[in-house]
Amino acid sequence: MEDTKFSIFEKWLKDNGAKIGNTLMQNKINGEREVISKDTLTKGSNIVKIPQKLIITDKLAEDTYYGQCLLKGDHTKIHNLGISLVAIYILLTFHKKNPESFFKPYYDILPTNIDHFPIFWSHKKLLLLQGSNILNKIQERINSFKNDYNVIINNCPGFKEQFSFKQFVYVRTLIGSRNFGIQVNGEKRVAMIPYADMLNHSASPSTNWYYSQKEDCFKMDTNTTIQPSTEITDTYGKKNNLNYFIFYGFTLPNNDNNTITFNLKQVDETKNKLAPSFIGELNKDLDNSTFQRLLAFLRVSAATNEDLERNNSLTNFYSPINKTNEYNALRNLYLLIEQLERNYIKSRGKIKKLLKKTRHFTKEYSAFTYILGELEILLFYKNLASIFMEQLEKGNTGTNKEYKIYQNIINNIVS
Repeated sequence: MEDTKFSIFEKWLKDNGAKIGNTLMQNKINGEREVISKDTLTKGSNIVKIPQKLIITDKLAEDTYYGQCLLKGDHTKIHNLGISLVAIYILLTFHKKNPESFFKPYYDILPTNIDHFPIFWSHKKLLLLQGSNILNKIQERINSFKNDYNVIINNCPGFKEQFSFKQFVYVRTLIGSRNFGIQVNGEKRVAMIPYADMLNHSASPSTNWYYSQKEDCFKMDTNTTIQPSTEITDTYGKKNNLNYFIFYGFTLPNNDNNTITFNLKQVDETKNKLAPSFIGELNKDLDNSTFQRLLAFLRVSAATNEDLERNNSLTNFYSPINKTNEYNALRNLYLLIEQLERNYIKSRGKIKKLLKKTRHFTKEYSAFTYILGELEILLFYKNLASIFMEQLEKGNTGTNKEYKIYQNIINNIVS
């Protein structure tokens, strides 16, 4: 049945002037899809060409009744107007409501099961993410969809009676994970581009895409030679697993862009005046303002009354104020990380073992990969605290290459 839908879809594309070259759609495990090469594709060749008539943009929705209602009404609180307009158009033209829809062959090949996105997970599955701030982000995503739906129904009489929140969320999720941002006639547009949205992500994609104003179509060209029966890839951008997971429904192992959210509050009232809180996403890059802000917060937290009298401005704490304070700041960081580690459902070691026997493209794989990414960052900072507490305690300088930036700071204190 799936192959029949693909065949009808490909015929629809070609009948309407699209070019998909020597490429082929096929199913992977767990309902995943991919586009592969039939033959050798040479570098710099155009392999996908989708005319404007096959592209769904927010401009199409602007010409509908509900689109006009939304645009003329108060839509200031909607999170993404362009995506919401595309959602309105797809809901209006989806073949269950409109069996003669021009886009029916495209709608037929869109995935019906999208429960790999964490907003659809059961409470039991979400427990796998226990201890992570991603649970708050998932709820924020759900709340943003509720907000956008409410803005639409408040501005568009009859929309709620036609389309349920559940239907809206399904379409909105698909658009959020598959849309392209293009310029057509000098205007920025949110676009759903049939076939082009079938390509999976790679950090080293084999294609480049662009909208050709001259030819009035969307194009994809190869940026390398692709051998036969090889997956053809796009890139969804350099993102951390939080964004890949929330917006696309997958996680990447060993993602160098991973971050973890720290949300700290000052307890002491005096210190609260200098540094009341710290909120930020940390990665393993020590040469960034987030790490500097965290150190400043920790130094204030560890400061004695005498330290505070001598340093009455937060800017003073962006550099070490003395050896004892730096040691205590690192000790607080170490204890904080130990506390955070205990909040997760499994330890780093256990998750690594579980991952080895967990099938790819499953909810468990996504969850374990995500949590492991956060625990790796916590371990990175836990080791930092441990290494440099010892150096400060013994009065030793060092040459640690992994923490070179902070090593130089410690060497200055010790010497």
